[in-house]
Amino acid sequence: MAKPVQPFVAQLLRRAEKALMQGDRLVAMQCWQQVHQSRPKDLTSGLRLNLLILLLEQEQLPAALGLLAFFSAAGEVDSQAYNALGVYYQKKDQLQAAEAAWEEAVRRFPGNADAWSNLAYAQNNQLKMQSALASMEKALSLRPDRPDYLYNKGRVLQELKQYDAALGCYAQALRLQPDFYLCYNNSANIYYERREWAVAETFVQKAKQLRPEGEYLEGASVLNCLSLVRWSGYFSQSQAVRAAISQGRRAAIPLALLMLPLNVEEQNAGAALWMDDQYPDRRTPGQRLRRPGRWRVAYVSSDFCHHAVSILMRGLFARHDRLAFEVFLYSTMQRPGDILHQQFQAEAEHFIDVSGLDDAAVLALALEHDIDIAVDLNGHTQGARTRLFSRGLAPVQVHYLGFPGGMGAAYYDYVLADPIIVPPEHQASYREKIVYLPGCFQVNDDQRELPASMTRAQLGWPEDAFIFACHNNTSKLNPVMFNGWMAILRACPEAMLTLLGEVPEVVVNLRQAATDCGVDPQRLLLAGRLTYSAHLGRLAAADLVLDTLPFNGGTSTSDALWAGVPVLTCTGDTFAGRMSTSLLHRVGLTELICSSLEQYAAMAVALYSNRELLGVLRRRLAVPERRHCLFATDPATRAIERAYVRMQQRYAAGLSPESFSVD
Repeated sequence: MAKPVQPFVAQLLRRAEKALMQGDRLVAMQCWQQVHQSRPKDLTSGLRLNLLILLLEQEQLPAALGLLAFFSAAGEVDSQAYNALGVYYQKKDQLQAAEAAWEEAVRRFPGNADAWSNLAYAQNNQLKMQSALASMEKALSLRPDRPDYLYNKGRVLQELKQYDAALGCYAQALRLQPDFYLCYNNSANIYYERREWAVAETFVQKAKQLRPEGEYLEGASVLNCLSLVRWSGYFSQSQAVRAAISQGRRAAIPLALLMLPLNVEEQNAGAALWMDDQYPDRRTPGQRLRRPGRWRVAYVSSDFCHHAVSILMRGLFARHDRLAFEVFLYSTMQRPGDILHQQFQAEAEHFIDVSGLDDAAVLALALEHDIDIAVDLNGHTQGARTRLFSRGLAPVQVHYLGFPGGMGAAYYDYVLADPIIVPPEHQASYREKIVYLPGCFQVNDDQRELPASMTRAQLGWPEDAFIFACHNNTSKLNPVMFNGWMAILRACPEAMLTLLGEVPEVVVNLRQAATDCGVDPQRLLLAGRLTYSAHLGRLAAADLVLDTLPFNGGTSTSDALWAGVPVLTCTGDTFAGRMSTSLLHRVGLTELICSSLEQYAAMAVALYSNRELLGVLRRRLAVPERRHCLFATDPATRAIERAYVRMQQRYAAGLSPESFSVD
């Protein structure tokens, strides 16, 4: 027969109940604590669970762990207690501890669907994707009617690039909960990655109907509409993003910000909003001692393949001073069948496939390798493993080349740039410190492929026409730039313009845009993608490349210069808008750098009219000494190595990162 509850216990329990009804959770917790300390068996298991939750809320972890020990000693199988502990650790971003707590929760009671779902969350965020998928399937086997579980499974499948299966989960969740905003949002992201931009935009608009000021939706719409050459909302979208950034609201992912006419402060502020939200600083403070030997540098990328960044970087990887530097390539994505990927595997001193490793395993590997400097070659691009850098992959962390702008997080100690890309007066807009390389920010591979021999007849281009070219992605086009090009064509009656046009809707929209500007749409030569050497050969067959603004060509500009074709640019305010200016300075073609779009248009018409001047520029570009300035790999590699040494020496001396110039 149970012993009667003592009067003082009953009084404490009544007081706790009253405090809880009045919203005073602290008093309720204190009352239950007193009962547990004096008469633990008078506190029901349900109230003990409530006490544990309140202890965790009040950051009283030792007391909560003591209560958990009591659960075990009493032989109580309280899965929810461990579930609550896991939630506590998750909020602290202690994912390994959270995972252990949730594993204990499901061990004690395999029917705890919430614990299975939470366990999947921890596994997913540590990139244990197959384990996360198995946990979500277990949760759904218990509760197939939960739309949030279907959404979580879809997220895991999306990370695994199993897009059809992920879309199926989101569609199922939406049938159960038609107003599930995140399912629309994630479906839009999948369709964007699959280059099905029109479908992506329909999902973005559905998400906006549910949350008119939903986070990042304006930027997602920008990317879809620019990719599709739907420009009707470009100016209003730009203003909406600018206003949101000024108010500290999250309106666009960093990639979308590059496409909009923002200044450098706005662009970097928008990137910082994204990083603070998605990838906050989780580094463990403290100085790390290095073991003696060569400087150990890890390049981290999903794009060790036929990708623009790797085409530029391949020479640097090969030319590093092996006596002074030990070079690791951490590949975060497998690229089966890609020839360049296979060559990197064969040529690199250390090629490490980390695509199947979770964050903790990669961090442990970097510690084992005693990496001094980690270089993020992705930045804010597809396949990035930003979370590794947020947790401190190396004592010194750098971003370079993959993303033309500020990363927006202080755990990137440095960005490699030059004084044109980041003028000294722009430094304050960046969270990272600026390392000024001599000459030009962009390293190049002087052994990369040469242009294939391509005739205009092979390309279907008229032999006697003047060919302007821009083979930047369509997302870099906008109505201001395009209208300027059409004005140039109207002033140059024998000229044509070649653009990328792969998607049928893009072709239709580009031709309609030309018609709207009073230009025969047949004067647009719309091209598909080619192999790299053929791409260079096609560029070589053009007369003049027209650059884009606010997002210049980067690799596409150096491709044109490598192919021997002059590039006309207009200098912008941001990193992305100043790349071609830097490259043209380096090869000495400063006449092709304009300070306004009016000057840009006038120069294009002048070069069309004065073929002799254009010929002079082409011949100057062909002079070996000029090409050597931009395309010599060895000097650029030595400069970057000197930058790395100085970064590491500052760290070893206990000094904070600072901006500096490399001699």
